[in-house]
This record gives sequence, structure tokens and C-alpha cells, in this order.
Amino acid sequence: MTPAAEEGVGGLWSSGGAAVDARGDVYVASGRSVINALAGKGVAGVYPDSAGNWGQSILRLRLDRPRGFRLVGSSTPFNYCKAGAQDVDLGSGAPVLIDVEPRATCTPRLLAPEPQPQFGVRGPLNVFGPYSERFGRGNQAKSRSTGAYFRDPTGHHYLFVTGSQKSSVDSGTSVAPGLARLQIVTAPGQPAHLRLDRAQPELVPQNPGSPVVTSAAGRNAIVWVLDPDLPRSAALYGAEAPQPVLYAIDAGSMALLWRSRSGQLYTSGKYNEPLIVRGTVFVGTAGIEGGTIAAHDPQAAAVAAAASSAALPAPPAEGRMIYLALCAGYHEQQRREIPSRAAIAARPVAFLVEQMTLGSMQSAAIGPTDAQLQALAAWLTSAGGTTDR
Repeated sequence: MTPAAEEGVGGLWSSGGAAVDARGDVYVASGRSVINALAGKGVAGVYPDSAGNWGQSILRLRLDRPRGFRLVGSSTPFNYCKAGAQDVDLGSGAPVLIDVEPRATCTPRLLAPEPQPQFGVRGPLNVFGPYSERFGRGNQAKSRSTGAYFRDPTGHHYLFVTGSQKSSVDSGTSVAPGLARLQIVTAPGQPAHLRLDRAQPELVPQNPGSPVVTSAAGRNAIVWVLDPDLPRSAALYGAEAPQPVLYAIDAGSMALLWRSRSGQLYTSGKYNEPLIVRGTVFVGTAGIEGGTIAAHDPQAAAVAAAASSAALPAPPAEGRMIYLALCAGYHEQQRREIPSRAAIAARPVAFLVEQMTLGSMQSAAIGPTDAQLQALAAWLTSAGGTTDR
């Protein structure tokens, strides 16, 4: 969301889509530039002082025919520069619209009334920690998901969120909790705020997708979470590709009801989430899979055994797959500051491997083994790397 394309700021890539309110206004969350962050250009490089730069922000857009969308509202966090310079995206999650009775609160600001430990004053609620504005890139990320809103039969408002608590501030090792329930606390004449109501004590997801809540008219609610079961840096191809796990959790007690068997589901994309339609749960993977939810009964098995109905395709050349998974999103953009694939292909294999293991592209090449990086470099400099599209 910026008029200056060369800045590389303001991309929309979140683990969910735009939100639309009753009057048709569209809400989106934007990110920042991974290229400038990886190059170590700091705040000045990630956020140049230019008009109309709306990276790292939540924006409200209104369709104004025939001129198109216009900006009618925005919210930018206090730490947008510092977090953006470390590649910590606000735009990794999508906005959630919450319909709260106007008489129940005097303002929509969701800040807890008590001081937060990470600030010493009022501020945003930190759900998955430890809190850091520096360590949040790659496998150190705490959350890349969009919350699921749920109103129970008694009228309480909740937001279920998934993430990856870390063992220490600079660690990529996940620990519990990985699912939390936040209550939206309201009182007439008082600001609404979020309160950590309960966390699920067993789940240790590695890179969970957004939660999905299902219920029978608000009763017997179940929270569904799909986790690739490997860190973000894991490749989505080959023998070591992640085999995701689907969880079903009681929305009331937060007890684990059911989980799919290890290896039961084919490899799935990152930040993925299940789709539930009339008692059947669907998971998007390399195959097609589904199962019955057992009529939303928390005491019954949450889903039947998932059955594959499609065979995995034969994989293309490994180097090409690695390029498509890790590199194509950057080097196919045709921007001056990013080397094109043709420019990379003109370099020797040894130079490319050195850049990915010791040089400027080391942070972007996390995950593949040395042999896989060698295969990537070999493919790039081959006829396939220069002619394949």
C-alpha cells in the first residue's frame, strides 16, 4: 500500500483475506519490505519518508465510483518502524470485524486497562511470547494467523487465536500454549478491552494456520486448528516435507478432543486452515481429504479417518521446486533493486552457493540442506533455469 513501487513496502499477503463491514467498506492489513530488511538497511531503508506510504498498517477503504477505492481510515502501531526493520509483519494476519452492541461499550479501542508487562503502561495484549520487537523473523515468529470471533449462547464475545510461544526471546523452538481464548470485555460507558481468558495447555504447534470455530447454534462449539507440524523454514517438497496435523478443541473447556494421526494428511501449505461445511471437514493438501465432524458432539470422535482421493504427482526437478518455493516470489518481480533470474543464472554455481550459505541471501535460504542448495544453484545455471517459465 504505497504509490512508490520501488520502495517495496505495503504488500498484502496475510493468512486471511480482506474484511468487509455492513456498509461495504474494506479493511486490509499491510506488511513491509523483506528485501530491505534482509539487506540490513534499517528503519530508513524499510520506511523511507514518502507520502502515501501505508506499510505496516490497518487500512479502511471505501469504493468511490468511478475513481475506485479511497482511504477513509487507518491505524498504524506505535512500533511500526522498529518491527518492520526486523521483518516482523503486522500484515501476517488479517483484520477481524467484531459486532458489539453499541450500548455495551463507549469505544472500540481494545486495550486492557491494566499496565502490560512488556511496556509498563497500557498497551496491546501480548498473547504468545516472549515479547520482542527484534526477534520475530522466520522460525522465531510467534503468530501468522487471523483470529476467529465467536459469541457463545450467553452473549459473551471471544476471539480464538493461534500462535507459537517460544522457549526464549531469540529462540525458534515452540512451546505451549499454541491456542488461546481472548474475551472481549465490555461494560456500559467503559472502553472495551481484550483479556486472556484461557490457553490450551497441550498444543505445541510449529506454524499453525488460523483457527476455525464451528457450533450447533452456538452450542457444543469446536475450534479447529491445522498445523504443518514443522517450522516455517521447512520445505514443502521431498521426503522430509511436513505432514500436517488437524486438531479439534472444545471451545468451552479448551480440552483437546481429537487430533489426526501422524502422516494421515498429505503435505499442506503454510498458514492453511480447514473448511467445515455441514458436518464435513475439508483440508487443502497435495491430495483431497475429508471426514465427518460427528454432529458437533464434543463427546464423540471429532472427525472420521481422512481418506485420500488423489495421488501425489511426480515431483519436478528438485532445484526448480526449491526455486519456486523460496526464490521466485522475489526474483520474478522485475524490479531494479532485485536481481532477475537471468542475472542470477549468469553467475557460477560456487558463487550462488556461497551467497546462500554465507552471503547476503543466507537469511532467505533457511531450510534447505547444503545438497538442496547445490541442486538449486545447478538448476539456475542450467538450461532449465534460464529457459523454464
